[in-house]
Amino acid sequence: MNSCDLQAVLVSTDSVVVDSVSQSLEKLGITPAVYWDAPAAVKTLNSQKTDAFLVDRELDPELSVLKAMRHSTSSRFAVAFAICSQESSARGAFRVADFVIDKPLASHRVNRTMKAAYGIMLKERMRYFRIACAQKRLWSTRATGDSSRKPATSARPGLRSNASLR
Repeated sequence: MNSCDLQAVLVSTDSVVVDSVSQSLEKLGITPAVYWDAPAAVKTLNSQKTDAFLVDRELDPELSVLKAMRHSTSSRFAVAFAICSQESSARGAFRVADFVIDKPLASHRVNRTMKAAYGIMLKERMRYFRIACAQKRLWSTRATGDSSRKPATSARPGLRSNASLR
């Protein structure tokens, strides 16, 4: 079902949450990386592009991982999930998170939420790499000097195509 490698970071110490969410992610072909503490997950923000962050609010009540994610350069637009128990406020979680999953987790609710987020993750993954692909196509046409090919057009207005550079 997955055309590219999507990756998710799951921050939780609850084994039931880890099992349920990991199974749901794996059904969609998303690779979960489980972290048992928030500082280790924040380090991941700075080192690699991640498509989704799932944070258990019991472990990180202030959702500092999701706040740091929104300020990172590579994962700023990743899909954010807050996993909330009944004691914690889901309303406050929506300030930072795109989706909120309530505890106790039911597998059908987790699967439905992940399916809804899956399309957003794919769309963001394609958007993230779109500019680099368009520029690469422009440069490859220039490098080969093949005039029989149609000039590459820019995906963004304001950039000149090969035809205008000759």
